[in-house]
Amino acid sequence: MKNISNFFAALIFAAMLIPANAAAGDNVVIVDIKKIVNESVAAKKIATKIEKKRKKFQEEVSEEEEKLHEEEQELAKQRNVLAKEVFQERAAEFKKKLVAAQRMVQSRRSQLENAYVKALEIVKDNTLEIIEEMAEDRNFNVAIPKSQLLYADKNLDISEEVLKKLNDNLPDVDVEIEEK
Repeated sequence: MKNISNFFAALIFAAMLIPANAAAGDNVVIVDIKKIVNESVAAKKIATKIEKKRKKFQEEVSEEEEKLHEEEQELAKQRNVLAKEVFQERAAEFKKKLVAAQRMVQSRRSQLENAYVKALEIVKDNTLEIIEEMAEDRNFNVAIPKSQLLYADKNLDISEEVLKKLNDNLPDVDVEIEEK
């Protein structure tokens, strides 16, 4: 119910932003930002690069998990052989390694997510620049996201044209993963 209320509030807000002369439809265009960002060549390459890095990180994590598993088994074998204090000391050391491994996994996930978001921001920023250029060239005053509409004439949709220009202008984006 809350989502419906938010949707109608956004719709009313968008309608208030449309100038009176634009209400007739002569200065308004529709843009499917989600489609453009998802279907652009750059966004697809970003996803491929992130997946490749994710697989590399997963291999590192799997190696670390295997080492920890072997160490845990060795520690379990020594439980009855070692003095209680020595065993507890080694168990505490193992637990520290386990916690460090968990932190590494969380850090890697965060790094991937941040890299993905930053790269997609470049795609979105370029998309907005293209829309601004088109507004100057074609003299439209308002570009409304398609996700905010209930209905619009298909002739108002400039998404395909924006997508083509984006693909021409931005065929690729560097994905930079910040090491922590």
